[in-house]
Amino acid sequence: MRFKNMALIGVALVALTAVPASAQMFVTPYAGGQFAGDTQENNFNLGAGIGFLGAGKYGVEFDFNYAPNFFSASESINFDAKDSNLATVMFNGIVTLPPTFRVRPYATGGVGWMRSQIDDVGGAFAVKNNDFGFNVGAGLFAQFNDHVGWRTDVRYFRAVVDDDEDNEFDVGLGNFDFWRATAGLTFTF
Repeated sequence: MRFKNMALIGVALVALTAVPASAQMFVTPYAGGQFAGDTQENNFNLGAGIGFLGAGKYGVEFDFNYAPNFFSASESINFDAKDSNLATVMFNGIVTLPPTFRVRPYATGGVGWMRSQIDDVGGAFAVKNNDFGFNVGAGLFAQFNDHVGWRTDVRYFRAVVDDDEDNEFDVGLGNFDFWRATAGLTFTF
């Protein structure tokens, strides 16, 4: 009887510490905030990352984020900050440790679209910008079991602009940039 109980406890411990499959799809709804750069202090954002890790180490991710009240009023332009927002859609590559580790650091980077909008600048007009941009960052995957984990990261975003003064294709870094920190549950399949 004692051996049977020990065997059941052993099986339960193995089940609780099971390692995720080597190739996995993941979905991470998250929340976080922006800081530094062109953001309003203590800004909140919501988003989701959907991706695939082949062999559990290298992969791709589609990341969508929405940040209401992104911009704050300045001395030169006075607008109602509650009418501003930023949406980003990024396609990223991911590199991480193999899934034999329960907590895995990762690096990510990619390119995509940044849409900023201010609905009422000084009561006169609206501003909407669609910019090409990039992001780079790092974070941690922590897997609780085969299908549920935790993910947190910090990423730097920057707009890329076309300096088309002499009708030549000349790409440069824009002035619009910010940092984003997020955390959320990760569901793997």
